[in-house]
Amino acid sequence: MKRFGHPGQAAQRRSSGIHRRELRSTMDSGAPLRFGRNDARLGRETMNDDIKAIEAATWTYLDGLYEGDVEKLGSVFHATSALTQSLDGELKVVPREQWFEAVRGRKSPKETGLERGDHVLAIDLVGPSMALVKVKCQMPPRYFTDLLSFLKVDGKWLVAQKVFMTETAA
Repeated sequence: MKRFGHPGQAAQRRSSGIHRRELRSTMDSGAPLRFGRNDARLGRETMNDDIKAIEAATWTYLDGLYEGDVEKLGSVFHATSALTQSLDGELKVVPREQWFEAVRGRKSPKETGLERGDHVLAIDLVGPSMALVKVKCQMPPRYFTDLLSFLKVDGKWLVAQKVFMTETAA
């Protein structure tokens, strides 16, 4: 599977057509995409704008994680969002503000000199107001896989829920 690179490779990434290949595999059934419009081309233009906005929000999230920047994280996580994981066989849900306190209380990966190694693996635009993004990121010795559920709220794409798993290197 191809990966989306870091924003520094934006021009190369945007010209690669990765977005369209990802979307064809998840949304296209052969019927024109309309999203409430009669013109399929306009629907595709809207879809591409949405993908760009979702990708930008995803990189803001990854930048915020790496830099330990709660303001950046808060700009893309809805006020009612939470983080969910299965920990020792139990479901653990952490509200956004509790997570932000943990981020504020630790040194960021950037501050500790850790190499950045995050990737956007997939963006699935489910419909005109819902998307799912899969990312990988790291804070060695921990490696994370995140599923970010995005909803379009008042015209802005926000993370409504983050479900994640952690792997620890031996």
